[in-house]
Amino acid sequence: MENKITAWLARDINGDLNVYTDEPYKGNGTWHLEMFNEGRYFAIQRRAFPQVKWEDKEPTKVELTIKIC
Repeated sequence: MENKITAWLARDINGDLNVYTDEPYKGNGTWHLEMFNEGRYFAIQRRAFPQVKWEDKEPTKVELTIKIC
C-alpha cells in the first residue's frame, strides 16, 4: 500500500533539516508553523538534501511516497 503526501523541506540556520506537513514560514534562525496550525514537523539527517539551504527564501515543496510493507 502506498500513500503520497505533499510536504516541505526547510533548513534552519544551524543546519538542522526538517520535514513539515504544512508550509512553514521563515523566522529568526528557524522555520515555524502558524501558531494555531495543526501541522507537524520532524527532523531528518542533516546531510540529506544539501541543495536545501537556510538562505532559501521559501521552503522546498516535495511529494513523499510512504509505502507500508
